Amino acid sequence: MKKLRAYSKSEEAYTDAAFLCGMGLDATVYDERGYGGNLLGLSGESIRIEVPDEQLEEAVRLLATKESERTNKGLEGGVKVAVVPNDSKLVVTLRVFLVSELVLYACIFGYQYWFRVTTPFAVDEYLRTLVLSETLWRLAWHGYWPSLLLSLVSTILCWNFSRIGRSLYLFTTVWSIVATLGPPPTLMVPLEVFLNTLYGTVTSMALALMYWSSLNERFEGGKDDVPTR
Repeated sequence: MKKLRAYSKSEEAYTDAAFLCGMGLDATVYDERGYGGNLLGLSGESIRIEVPDEQLEEAVRLLATKESERTNKGLEGGVKVAVVPNDSKLVVTLRVFLVSELVLYACIFGYQYWFRVTTPFAVDEYLRTLVLSETLWRLAWHGYWPSLLLSLVSTILCWNFSRIGRSLYLFTTVWSIVATLGPPPTLMVPLEVFLNTLYGTVTSMALALMYWSSLNERFEGGKDDVPTR
C-alpha cells in the first residue's frame, strides 16, 4: 500500500475514499488522531488515504479530475470561471438542423414556384370560402417577407449561440404555425406534405436542443463567459 494523500479533516478523506471506491479502486482511510497525537516533525500525517501500489497513478488522476470539475463550478480569487460542457456533438447536430431547415425551405419554395400545379378556378374559389379568419389571412400575407427575413436572421444568430437569436427563432416558429390558420386551405401533392412535415420536425428538434439540452448554457452565456476581476 502507498500513501495517496494526507488530510486535515476526516470528512474530506472519507469523501474522497468513497469516490475512489465507487470508481473501482481499493482506498483505505487511516485516522490515527486517537493514538495520543503526533510529535511535530517526528511522525506522519494523522489522516491519510492509502491505495495499492498498482492503483496509485489511477487514483491520483481521478482525484485531480474531480477537483478540476469542482473548481470550475465556483469563484476563485474573484475570477468568474465557466463550466464548459462537452457538447461538441450537440453543437454539430444543432448546426446540421439549422442548415437542413434552410435547405428544406428552399426546396419547398422552389417546388411551389416552379413545379406546383395550379388548381382549377372553381376549386380555388371554393377553397377561399373556407378561410378561417380574413384578418389573420391579411396579417399572414403582409407578414410573409418580414417573418422570412427574421427567420433567416435568427438562424444565423443561433449558429453563434445568440440568446436574442434563439428568442427570434422561437417567435418566428410560433408565428409560422399561427399564420397557417389565416390563408385558405391548399392542395398539396405527397412530396409537398413530406417536405413540410420534415421541415416542422427539424425546426422542433432544433428548438428542443436550444432549450432542453446542455446547449442551453451556451445560449444563456455560460459557455462564453470571459473571466473578470
